[in-house]
Amino acid sequence: MTAYAPRMTRVLDSAQLARMHDAALAMLARTGMKVDIEEMRIELARCPGFAVDGARVRIGEKPVQDWMAAFRQFHASQPPAPALEIGRYTYHVSDRPTWIVDRDHVAVRPLLRQDAIEGAKLLHVLAAQGVQGVTPGVPTDVPSALQPMEQFLIGAQYAGRGGQTCDVTDLRTARIIRDMNRVYGRELHMSAWCPSPLIFAGTEVDILWQFRREIKGTMAGSMPIMGLTGPCDPIGIMTLAMAEAVGGAAILHALLPGIPVSIFPHPEAADMQTGCMVLGSPEWELLDLMHREVIEFYGGRWNMKMLHTTASLPNAQVQIEHTTGALLGVLGGYTEFDALGELALDQVWCPAQLLLDLDIVAHEARVARGAASGAGLELERLPDIVDEVIREDMLFAAHETTVANLRTQYHRPSLLQRLGRPQWTDAGMPSVLRAAQARVDELISTYSYEPPADILRELRAICDKAKTALR
Repeated sequence: MTAYAPRMTRVLDSAQLARMHDAALAMLARTGMKVDIEEMRIELARCPGFAVDGARVRIGEKPVQDWMAAFRQFHASQPPAPALEIGRYTYHVSDRPTWIVDRDHVAVRPLLRQDAIEGAKLLHVLAAQGVQGVTPGVPTDVPSALQPMEQFLIGAQYAGRGGQTCDVTDLRTARIIRDMNRVYGRELHMSAWCPSPLIFAGTEVDILWQFRREIKGTMAGSMPIMGLTGPCDPIGIMTLAMAEAVGGAAILHALLPGIPVSIFPHPEAADMQTGCMVLGSPEWELLDLMHREVIEFYGGRWNMKMLHTTASLPNAQVQIEHTTGALLGVLGGYTEFDALGELALDQVWCPAQLLLDLDIVAHEARVARGAASGAGLELERLPDIVDEVIREDMLFAAHETTVANLRTQYHRPSLLQRLGRPQWTDAGMPSVLRAAQARVDELISTYSYEPPADILRELRAICDKAKTALR
């Protein structure tokens, strides 16, 4: 296989990024971040470079520089990412969806506990192909207060990667999930996604502050929506996201010395007629490409391309938008892809779409691999080969070089069809979606996994205690 080619997709150059950083610094120095937690403001008032004015905290250049130096030092100390060959990627499936596409692919319904179990089995089987995930969604047929715990337990019982949940929206749940993660010996890492514009507050900040003496790493994220909660301009919205993420990171770095603080400026696009956040649109793709460039500008790494769509069913729109994201990813040299099998932003799980997404990325990876002469068909030899075929009155299909090269020169998809109309009709007019669903069922039928009994006992004991406290 050919090694990765140079990146072919770039939106911002270094000079533009520097101007955006300067504008972000100006926002932080002039307006600052709104900080709701009084204890935070009191401590920040003692830190050099911060000026507290009521609920707002203005941030000077020094706290930002201090965070940047620590951020760059942390990433410089990390081992380099392994070089991957084109076509060998890591794929991520989140556990956020609460809906699932029905097997007929024409309707969606609430995701149930059995769906989460079957999804966990599918992801476990696909782990050998680079798919990372535990459960594909939240079991909605469980009382809402118990859903995070139940999702975690499903992952612990049915997935080799162990229990997991992102469904943590209050302090009580955070304590329980913290204890469940401790059973695996995991360190506590927390993120703080904050509202726009320039607000460092919200449930995640509250939870993070409560656990500040336990956490080993954190992240400040920003997700302003272009034209709604931020400027209707891709450069402007990204600059606002930079100010919010960097401002949050500077605050956390000052309050939690010695704790690595990363950033994730991730602005979103919207449909300005409906007000709906729109993922997978051309505007969103530009923003998705830009946020990696911003992270690299600050000295970090980000190699995950997201495949997103607003559509709720695996229709033509999904395939167009996922294919666009995949092509930008492989041409841009990304090594990881996120949100496979997810529709309607991240609300709907579709197992058939997961397999189609794997085919789509592989399809585009063949494009990224480029064109090269096959064995025996080098340009120096090609005139002799053509002459031989003509003299022997044969088709190239019968020549030995075709047999030698067809498997390397032609990409063979797992599900996408290579049938002309007559062949498709003779084959019974097969549906790619139905074939994907049949393949899902086949993969789940091969599932085999036995979870560690001692870990399950500890996790269930934590959940039983929590359920008793809730009564």
